Amino acid sequence: MARYSDIDNSIWEDLQECSKNAKLLYIYAFSNSACRESGLYKISLPTILLHTKLKEVEFDKACIELNSKIAYDKDKKIMFISGKLKRRLSGLKTNINLIKSIEYDFAICGDSFVTRLFLNKYEGALEGLIEPLARGSIPLPLPLHIDKGVVKGEKKLEKDKYLDFVLLTKKEHTTINNLFGIGQTKALIERLNNYIGSKGKKYKSHYFTILNWAGKDGIRKQQITKVSDPTKDFKEPSDEDRKKISALVQETKEKIGGGK
Repeated sequence: MARYSDIDNSIWEDLQECSKNAKLLYIYAFSNSACRESGLYKISLPTILLHTKLKEVEFDKACIELNSKIAYDKDKKIMFISGKLKRRLSGLKTNINLIKSIEYDFAICGDSFVTRLFLNKYEGALEGLIEPLARGSIPLPLPLHIDKGVVKGEKKLEKDKYLDFVLLTKKEHTTINNLFGIGQTKALIERLNNYIGSKGKKYKSHYFTILNWAGKDGIRKQQITKVSDPTKDFKEPSDEDRKKISALVQETKEKIGGGK
């Protein structure tokens, strides 16, 4: 199903001095199907060039023109368009779904100069929702938190205890398993359990703490590869194909002296 993106018509004042390529790139970055509510998302450069018909050198020049509005990390394939979230900032602190969406975006994108730009851009709006940041570091995902008790009718999910201190819902545990595999999940839980036990540290979300640590440590998400059936597309050779194969085999034998 197609999604729709509302674009404030005041952007044409902001883009008045920009080239047509810069205008095209901005509209595309704002409205393509990969764009998230936070304006922070993953998209490959070949996909951008395919959709916009821009050449890479034209893309680079457009990014330079839009340097206060768009940032793109070619190595990590992360786009940030700064105007996407600003329309939603007034209700951010009570919008649980939007907060979860931003947390998800950070979990997917990981550490990058682009995600740092996001934090710098919205530092004021995120004040009170984020834990203190270590100098020169970025939490992965962004640890946004809100007291769910203030939302009427929302039930707290029951959490299972793993080892002595780690609390996760069944869905959270399954997600970590799917992302990193059983072995890495066990190691991450054990590490968090030992840290809490030795330091007495308290975390608002053990789930996001584990994702945060995994991101900082560069633990890769497991790749699930589908193994195809090698015989699925097999077809019996025709009589003509059999003759060609036999002739080729005979010719090869003669070349190596085995045809006599």
